[in-house]
Amino acid sequence: MGCYIYVGIATKIIVEKRRGGYRERIFSTDEILDKLAGQFNLDLYNIAENSQVVGLALKDKVIESYLYDFLYEQSYDLECGKEIREEIEKLKNKDAHQILQMFKDYVLEYIYYNDQDYTRETYLDSDLKLYIEGITYLSDGKIMIECYQEFLRYIHRLIRKATDNPIKDATYLTIV
Repeated sequence: MGCYIYVGIATKIIVEKRRGGYRERIFSTDEILDKLAGQFNLDLYNIAENSQVVGLALKDKVIESYLYDFLYEQSYDLECGKEIREEIEKLKNKDAHQILQMFKDYVLEYIYYNDQDYTRETYLDSDLKLYIEGITYLSDGKIMIECYQEFLRYIHRLIRKATDNPIKDATYLTIV
């Protein structure tokens, strides 16, 4: 059971090729990318790999071209939307590195960078062990539910259907 739900934009995704446990298995890069392609638009990411992991990093051009508009659009459905729209003005005319650093330094009150170190199965795929970092634009407390994979999958799909902005295909949810 988790206490908080986070909705964010995945800026970095790392997937372990080896899955341990009772169903030990080694995934190929193609298998991993095929599984992720159902949840993320891989064209938004630079992809790299080594013998242990496959890594995806959101392209700078995507952050610079689409992030502001996406956050602005999403803010209309959030309780503090007016305040969020006012503070994301600080993102204008910045490059991707500056924008990410602002989130990491908590320059904004409502939106921040989430780099929790977790590698685990998620609703995104029950076979893969994922580590995700990203820009959290919604967090809500005291979500106490036992079976949440279908609920999270539903919310994830709603976000992706709700807008034409391509950064929608980089969103994810997690319960912490």
